[in-house]
Amino acid sequence: MVQEVGKRAKEEKLFDEVAFVAVGQNTDITKVQNSIADIFGLKDLKTQDDATARASLLRRRLSQDNKKILLILDDIWAEFNLEDHGIPLGGSHETFKIIYTSRVRSIWHDVPNKKLIPLENLLEDEA
Repeated sequence: MVQEVGKRAKEEKLFDEVAFVAVGQNTDITKVQNSIADIFGLKDLKTQDDATARASLLRRRLSQDNKKILLILDDIWAEFNLEDHGIPLGGSHETFKIIYTSRVRSIWHDVPNKKLIPLENLLEDEA
């Protein structure tokens, strides 16, 4: 469902770039960063071993003022520090938006401007 949201956002030109990353139960931040790097053509990030440098490269790319970017993180099971890993929050990053899906409501409970959109069980029988 969230892939369709991303597809439509791109088709309707709401964003210049849309990145979809499936995270999964065993969160591997380096894999998440590498997936984002692949989508945005950040070859330098994939060769960088230093975590701070990787985060800096990613943050710089996602914070480009001239591009509206939507990052979709799908199937989050555990919270991780977005800022520490190069995913900017709030501040001057008005052109960068994040959508994430999770079964865990309490993830990133302290993120400013977070909006919870609960989905009803899609498998319920229609009456």
